Parts: sequence; structure tokens; C-alpha cells
Amino acid sequence: MVDRIRGLCERKGTNLAALEKTLGFANGSLAKSDCKIQSIRLKSIANYFGVSMEYLLTGKNETVPVLSFEEESIISAYRLLDDGQKDLVCKMLGIKRDSLLSKEVRSNNQVV
Repeated sequence: MVDRIRGLCERKGTNLAALEKTLGFANGSLAKSDCKIQSIRLKSIANYFGVSMEYLLTGKNETVPVLSFEEESIISAYRLLDDGQKDLVCKMLGIKRDSLLSKEVRSNNQVV
């Protein structure tokens, strides 16, 4: 896993020490913890490079794009809106909401 992180660093023109400093990790903590990186740190690293946590763990590319913190926050806020507010947001963005969805599914926030 650390080798994949090193590879991502090289592609971005940085190194592990700079990454640790940028993300607020202790100096040398990534190199020492090959298989013991905490999930919260792993998530920070994945977000920093725009890759999935699965990629960091397995090296497999996911087809699902990784959302930034800002994108996740927008989705979370949208899910808290009532149907009328969701309709307004979709209208502003030029997105057509699926009118065939039952109100029960919409109210349970199972579908955005």
C-alpha cells in the first residue's frame, strides 16, 4: 500500500514527507505503517489524490469517481431538503427529477 502511495506522490511531484506534512501526519508515519494506516488517514490520502480507498488497499481501479468533501457535503445537504426544495435545486441545475419515484422512496432519501 505504501508503494502505491509513493507512486501517487511521484506522479504528483511530491514525496511521502511532504504528503505527511500537508495532511498533518507525524513525520515518517506512513513509511513505518505499511499495513496499519488508520482508516481516517487512508480516507485523507485517497481524497488528496482523488482515488478510492479500495485503490490504495488493493491497487484495483474503481470506475466510481471519488467525491471530494465538498461534493459529499452538497449531497448530504440535498438529502435533507423537502421535495419542493429539491425541485428548486434541480430546476436551477437543469436536472430533471424522476417524477415516477414514489414519495416514500423520496422521503427515505434512497434516491437523490
